[in-house]
Amino acid sequence: MRHKWYVALALVALGTSSCRPAYQTDADRERRERERQDQDSAAYRAGEKAHQLANKAEKAAEDARRKLREDARKAREGWREGGKEPPPKKTENDR
Repeated sequence: MRHKWYVALALVALGTSSCRPAYQTDADRERRERERQDQDSAAYRAGEKAHQLANKAEKAAEDARRKLREDARKAREGWREGGKEPPPKKTENDR
């Protein structure tokens, strides 16, 4: 007899927890429909393109920064190596 009450209580708990008011499902459906319509709009598509262009510009700027940093490193190494070489000898024409 005791087990029947536990089973009945479990069934009631499961049954009531899965119930949702109809307005929530309708509101969710309407929200999804509005989002789909917004995605079909020209402004949304223009925004998506602008976002893609901004991402490409950011990547290009990062690549340029990386290249400039590498070139600067090579220039510093060249100056260091140039400083190790003896200065060129002066000739008669240089005086």
